Amino acid sequence: LYKLKRERYTNDGVAIEAPWEDAYYSTQRTDWQKAILGSGKVNNIDFNLQGGNDVSTYYFSTSFYDEKGIIDQSYFKRFSTRINTEHKIKPWLKVGQNLQLTYGENNGFNNISSQTGLLFSALRFNPAIPTVNDDGTYGTSKAFANQLGDINNPYSTIQQADAYNRKYRAIGN
Repeated sequence: LYKLKRERYTNDGVAIEAPWEDAYYSTQRTDWQKAILGSGKVNNIDFNLQGGNDVSTYYFSTSFYDEKGIIDQSYFKRFSTRINTEHKIKPWLKVGQNLQLTYGENNGFNNISSQTGLLFSALRFNPAIPTVNDDGTYGTSKAFANQLGDINNPYSTIQQADAYNRKYRAIGN
C-alpha cells in the first residue's frame, strides 16, 4: 500500500502527503485477518426420554449447544428443555401439554456492512498500523486524514465492543 500510494502521487505529479513520506508505514506490522480470526469449535449435547402406555405418553428432552466463533470473542450458547405429555381421559377426550423453555446468549459482531463490517475492515485496514501501539492505545488510521476511508481498527472493535445478547423464551400450549 505504501509503495502504491507513493507511486500514485508521483504519477499524478503532486506532492506526496505526509503519512506516505514516513517510512514507518512502509513495513507490514499486522496481518489483520490473523489478528481477529482463529479456530471455531462446536459442542452439541442432547438427551431425551420418552415412554407411555395406552392411557398416557410423555416426552422429555434437553440440549446444550455451545459454539465458539472464528472471530475472537464471538460465541453462541443455547440451553433448551422440552416436556410433552398426553393423557387419554375418555375414548373421545385427550388432554395434554407441550412446553419448551430456551435460554440463549451470544456475543457477535457486525459482519454485514461493507463500511463498518468487522471482516471487511480486516481486509481493508492498513497493515502498517499495529493492533496496539507501544503506549497501550489501539492503532488508528488518523495520521492518514481519512485517506483510508472511515475504517476502525478491527482488533480494537472486538476488544471494546459490547455485543452481548441474552434471550429467554417459553412456548407452550
